[in-house]
Amino acid sequence: MKKNLLFRRELFPFYSFILFTLAFPKFNLWPLAWFCLVPILIFLQQETKWWKLILLPLLASLIPSFSFSFGLHHFSLGDFLCLILIQALFSIPLSVILRFVIVKGRNLPRVFLIGPAFIWIAYEICRSTIPALNVTAVGLLGYSQGHNLPILQFASIFGVYGISFLVLLGNGAFYLLVRPLPEGEKRDRLFPCIMIGLIALVALNGTIRLYTKASPNKHIKVGLIQPNITLPESWDAEKLEARANDIVAKLIRLTKEAAKENPDLIVIPERSFPGAFNEEGNHRVQQIKDCAKEIGIPLIIGAIYQPDAHHANRYNSAYFVSAKGTIIDRYDKIALFPVGEYLPGAEIIDGWINKYQVHKQFPMVFGIHSRVPKFRIAWFMNAEILTPGTKQNVFTLDTIGRFATPICIEDVFSTMCRKFMDNGAELLVLISNDAWVKKAPLLEHHVLCTVMRAVENNVSFVRATNTGITAMILPNGRIDRVFKNEEGEGKMVEGYLVGEVPLSDGKTFFNQYGHFFQEFCVVFAILFIIFTIAIPTKAVNKDS
Repeated sequence: MKKNLLFRRELFPFYSFILFTLAFPKFNLWPLAWFCLVPILIFLQQETKWWKLILLPLLASLIPSFSFSFGLHHFSLGDFLCLILIQALFSIPLSVILRFVIVKGRNLPRVFLIGPAFIWIAYEICRSTIPALNVTAVGLLGYSQGHNLPILQFASIFGVYGISFLVLLGNGAFYLLVRPLPEGEKRDRLFPCIMIGLIALVALNGTIRLYTKASPNKHIKVGLIQPNITLPESWDAEKLEARANDIVAKLIRLTKEAAKENPDLIVIPERSFPGAFNEEGNHRVQQIKDCAKEIGIPLIIGAIYQPDAHHANRYNSAYFVSAKGTIIDRYDKIALFPVGEYLPGAEIIDGWINKYQVHKQFPMVFGIHSRVPKFRIAWFMNAEILTPGTKQNVFTLDTIGRFATPICIEDVFSTMCRKFMDNGAELLVLISNDAWVKKAPLLEHHVLCTVMRAVENNVSFVRATNTGITAMILPNGRIDRVFKNEEGEGKMVEGYLVGEVPLSDGKTFFNQYGHFFQEFCVVFAILFIIFTIAIPTKAVNKDS
């Protein structure tokens, strides 16, 4: 009798990644994350053909990669396919290693059954730290619990990787309860129940923390501007110059409207200002300064910093303008976005092409660039090359408190936000230009990163974005306010959001010692793999 097609094990990896995708925005079915990996674990346990063990998980992993990135604009089809393929390729070593430890390590003591969880965490850490690929960190398993506030509180101890670890324990427990057993082997229900009980205790503790934590004494009222400036307006030089006056007029109008609610600080998002903000004699720069002086409220404004017109270095910066209309300080973005703000390996590519004159040998491929004496891949790809900053500045707002301004994807990196807190920040203010995302699900993923950083550091985190999502997040991860216009739309629309949030009243365990958990996971995963390799092959039973 043939097996039902739906129960063919070749489909199990696809079931896992479909459930994985549904656990994230826009679906937000976060409970599915707690057992989404069970089908692929069963597949890895039973499948014996290596080409299937490599190919099927790779193909299945394209589902969330495509879903998260679907709707991106201003990227070529080649860029898009390259991005999701690189992400998917990470599934190959993970599948091979998990298959090895699941099958060969079955006879280990029960406590070592958590070994695959550490391997997955090590995989997430590697994916989050490799340059150019670290932006894929928005898909970490822990972010699926961004709306599960009781569990989310665990991030204040071990961060997003701690949440991932809990979710993996849940998957491991369900896998042990339902996995096919070789003949004669008895099912162990005690260890899975212990893991589920541990998760329940973490959720109970998180619930208690949510409703018993004392309110902080200090608050700050912040105004967030969402100007909805499209990318051609902000990046194309000719269109930028043609509309520069209109853009500045819009920024000033929205700023004055927000000022009517008397915030302590007004934030204008990343690169909203057309051109460099430090240009001497630029009347548009003076208009912004005069606006700050007129309303009597300090501003944060995102713009380019260029030391001088002939200087090659250009920085993506946040300027702090005082209520008197003077530039007090500036923060230069450190973590640049690959392809959008720098090209990984560009110097190596340029050197190789120029050495062998490749661009001259293939004029049909390189077009007008085949006639230049010195080739630059950045010009060929029409990419902007910026210089990274070197110092994580923290600004002081009179007697109210201190705040830092991570830019764009810098809220994805827990290490950066923790460093801002170490430097004395009591509030984190993200300025971001997500116009290239438009209304893609990646917007919601980006918000979950902000939510996780707020809980990890026990700090309010506000987001001023160009086209959305502009929001205010409390230290416990609750999204307190989200900008929406009168029609209820919050993306690709202009407006402002004003609200009060508490300043940080103390550091968390993660803020001070959280990096030790990451290091422990990597070390334990390596030792576990080595220990599994050392197990005699004869001790391993074949599945029926």
